[in-house]
Amino acid sequence: MIPENKELADQFADYLYVERRLAKATALVYLPVICRFLEYVEEQGLDVSTLAIADLEHFLVGIREEGGMSGRTVAKYLSALKTFFSFLVREHIRPDNVAKQLRAPKLGSKLPVVVSAEKLERFFDDIPSDTLLGQRDQVMLKTIFGCGLRASEAISLKVGDIQDGSLRVLGKRGKMRLVPIPSEVRQLLGRYLAEVRPRLVGQRSSERHLFVGRRGEGLTRQGVTKRLKEYAAKEGIDMHLHTLRHSYATSLLSRGADLRSVQMLLGHSDIKTTQIYTHVDTQDLEEAYEAWHEEDDDL
Repeated sequence: MIPENKELADQFADYLYVERRLAKATALVYLPVICRFLEYVEEQGLDVSTLAIADLEHFLVGIREEGGMSGRTVAKYLSALKTFFSFLVREHIRPDNVAKQLRAPKLGSKLPVVVSAEKLERFFDDIPSDTLLGQRDQVMLKTIFGCGLRASEAISLKVGDIQDGSLRVLGKRGKMRLVPIPSEVRQLLGRYLAEVRPRLVGQRSSERHLFVGRRGEGLTRQGVTKRLKEYAAKEGIDMHLHTLRHSYATSLLSRGADLRSVQMLLGHSDIKTTQIYTHVDTQDLEEAYEAWHEEDDDL
């Protein structure tokens, strides 16, 4: 039986100190990386015993997108992950050290994962709208894509954050930004607030979260991730929540938005993080962006 993530992290700490006899300074570098990785594993509904190289790459690209990764940081993450998976092999939790397949130069040129226009359109259209939760999911996921949100930003939104056609977004490190809401998303949000959310909230009139669950409470990242993966699996798409954000950024650049504006819309602290999107092939995504944002030419 695989231990819970917290227990696994504790066991890994013992492994570093007792079995590997690493210096305390080295262990203190590895442990935060692995704790962050295990949080990602839980959020994505993954299992350390079966995850593949693509899952590790998704994790690393997400970290890079969030705050940038220097060469030293890349080396630290790679070393920590390889040591952790050696530990998993030793504990018979998995048969191989999949992290050994990671290479620093390849990671340095890793591009964001995006979805073609055709797949994006089919993905959104096929989200069932015959249930309250299905209608909520369609609005929520289109909002994430249409405004380029992180998962944590989406679930933290309050009703009052919708302001005159823009969305007030609380990003990383408490930074606030305003993001224009595409016209189609504005219409969907209007119907959601008028017809869907009141029925989900019920008697919980004090609840202020924009997106709520069947009991009227705010959502968790794990819950949103699980719903997305279920929809994506039906379409045969390998999609993460960050895939929608990547597609949003690439779409903006494909339509001529300048890099500094995209940086501000995404809430990146370093424009170097935004620059990775300039290397993505945008031909298909331009069509996707026009399909969803055709009336929003002022971005």
